[in-house]
Amino acid sequence: GWIAAELTHHVVEKAAENCGFVSQECIINAVRNIDYVPSLYREGLRALMGPDDGYVAEGLQIQQWSVDAGGFVDASEILDFDGLTGVYRR
Repeated sequence: GWIAAELTHHVVEKAAENCGFVSQECIINAVRNIDYVPSLYREGLRALMGPDDGYVAEGLQIQQWSVDAGGFVDASEILDFDGLTGVYRR
């Protein structure tokens, strides 16, 4: 929820900055051209969309709970699928 709210806030700011006001069209344009790193994203990942890429979240890092560590620990490297989501490959 926090990331969604942070992205929404960023988009509304960008819409107002780009158009001088906030309208549905300005918000849509800001969303379709987002390039932002939310505060809770893992290092190396970003929220990125453009005219040919309509998928904003295309990366992840698997974590698992560790009793010994008393919290979550990384269980994989960062997996970055930027530009690959929604693309059919054989």
